[in-house]
Amino acid sequence: MTPNEPLRKVEVPGGVILHDPSRLPEPAPRIFDPAHWLERSDVVATHEGRGTVHVVDAGEEEWVLRHLKRGGFPARIVEDRYLRTGVARSRPFRELMLLQRLVAEGLPVPPPVAAAVWPRGLVYTGDIVTVRVPGQPLRRHLADEDPHPPVWRRIGRTLRRFHESGVYHADLSAGNILVDGKQVTLIDFDRGRVRRPGGWERKNLARLQRSAAKILGREVWESPPWTACWRALMEGYRTEDR
Repeated sequence: MTPNEPLRKVEVPGGVILHDPSRLPEPAPRIFDPAHWLERSDVVATHEGRGTVHVVDAGEEEWVLRHLKRGGFPARIVEDRYLRTGVARSRPFRELMLLQRLVAEGLPVPPPVAAAVWPRGLVYTGDIVTVRVPGQPLRRHLADEDPHPPVWRRIGRTLRRFHESGVYHADLSAGNILVDGKQVTLIDFDRGRVRRPGGWERKNLARLQRSAAKILGREVWESPPWTACWRALMEGYRTEDR
């Protein structure tokens, strides 16, 4: 397998698929359907968050299936529908193309497999499939109340790499950072993009800090063990030796 081949677009019944031909030579709508994998007994895990995420056994790799859903107040009105502005500008296609770019740059993200857009009149729904990468979400460390500054220092170094490349993560939260040994990976790049340097980097870090404080509770987050963790993250972020 030669990863990171040019992505290809193909029309299928009911929609359009963008895919990495090295991982998915013959795309079909069924790969985005959890029922297809359930029938084959190939669903190895499910995770609840903004909708249900399915991890499936795809042979040489495990893949993560995610149906795009809105968050916050809009989700109460249009849970998974987006205004059609062309498939190239659709959220699943943009996310897949961004992931391909980041993989090519050597940044730790899940390799892209495929994305699909399903038009429905003036709106569309979308799905994305990526390769499963090892690691536990940072929120698990927080939920287990496991303050471990070296982990946070590695996270800081990793975030600095992304920011130096101009990569903006729209939902930089404790649920979208995976930690595995010395490897830190960012996942879920819906609405992510590459930007010019500016104040967004500081706001990105502040968003992560708010996420951690929400999980732990403000009082616990501001206790010495956890302030040491955030200090370690910032030290890792600022260090010249990355």
